[in-house]
Amino acid sequence: RRAAKRAKKIEERRRKMLERPYYMDYSPMRLVIHKVVTSKYFDLGISAVIGLNVITMAMEFYMMPRELEYALKIFNFFFTAIFILEAAMKVSALGLKRYLSDRWNQLDVAIVILSVVGICLEEIEGQVFPINPTIIRVMRVLRIARVLKLLKMAKGIRALLDTVMQALPQVGNLGLLFFLLFFIFAALGVEMFGRLECNEEYPCQGLGEHAHFRSFGMAFLTLFRIATGDNWNGIMKDTLREECDPSVECLRNCCVSGFFAPFFFVVFVLMAQFVLVNVVVAVLMKHLEESHKQMEDDVEVELELEKQLALARELFPAGHQGVSFHSAWPWGTSASNNQQSNDNVIRANV
Repeated sequence: RRAAKRAKKIEERRRKMLERPYYMDYSPMRLVIHKVVTSKYFDLGISAVIGLNVITMAMEFYMMPRELEYALKIFNFFFTAIFILEAAMKVSALGLKRYLSDRWNQLDVAIVILSVVGICLEEIEGQVFPINPTIIRVMRVLRIARVLKLLKMAKGIRALLDTVMQALPQVGNLGLLFFLLFFIFAALGVEMFGRLECNEEYPCQGLGEHAHFRSFGMAFLTLFRIATGDNWNGIMKDTLREECDPSVECLRNCCVSGFFAPFFFVVFVLMAQFVLVNVVVAVLMKHLEESHKQMEDDVEVELELEKQLALARELFPAGHQGVSFHSAWPWGTSASNNQQSNDNVIRANV
């Protein structure tokens, strides 16, 4: 299976190699912009700008001096202008359709739009028409999304996010299993512990106003609290009280079986905290391992293609007559975008 995927990748690279690069008809100025935006130093510069922007956002505090507020406002204008210039240069170099085909570029556009809208709302606040201050605060909070631009430069984190996205269908099924577990135990809790009371006469260690089994909704929330390990043993002790009404027709502060209560909480804690959570981690680790194998395969394909292309250049150098490019290099395509233009020169000459 891995060999078939590898052969398919090589074939796809070969087809891309035989295609004419999209930037061949660019003007000299547009080629310069394309070279700049596809350079790693451009991404490093944008990363540095984002880092400085994060530092300036962290400098804000309540009742700060007007001088600092004005300085941070100027910095916000500067960083927003940088992000607008970055988006404009990439649109000019790649084209709008090619630029928006990348989801990370879509995130960049959304961040730019939010930044511009936030600045506009701050500038026209109370001057043209009244604006709810909550909207201004929300737009300021959304500036934090600029930190997400750093994820685009971190390949490791991007691979981890891609793994999580690929595992979401299976994690969703496990989520339904979680819900079923909580539903069953919440119904049992309402039936068995719904008539326990907590007051001055019957003090409680864990049960109270915000943790009880008198209704299904609160029972569900209480089980979620137990699943986090927050004082679940105190709640179990409250269900094992001895000052209670053992009668069959009991309506208030009814006793619970001394065997059922520990069994209920121990089984739920084991299932929620240890079994199901570890199953979710196992699913994510499995997909992460597959992602690492795929990355290793990509690296091997890159190396193999580079070797084959180098061999093709030695056997059929540029200017060799009577030989087609396809016969000169039948194994695949170039592994790097930086060699695309050179490969097309070889194709044109051979």
